Amino acid sequence: MSGIERVWLLWIMAQSLADDGRHWLRSSVRRREPAQGLVEYAFGVISVVAIAVGFWALLQVAMNAVGQRAVTAVNDVK
Repeated sequence: MSGIERVWLLWIMAQSLADDGRHWLRSSVRRREPAQGLVEYAFGVISVVAIAVGFWALLQVAMNAVGQRAVTAVNDVK
């Protein structure tokens, strides 16, 4: 995955999180049925967890790439 693809992925995840926050804020201002508020809250939590898992996976890929470059550099020096 190239650097620009990583930036776009982070941008999309940030936009999704911001949209979820706006949606939650709007829905919390309006009067809702208790069950509907609970469903929206659960969806928000699931969205945040999914974004966190995606971000963690992206960091793992980046760290593996950096590690591979370090190994290659050390082997080239030998």
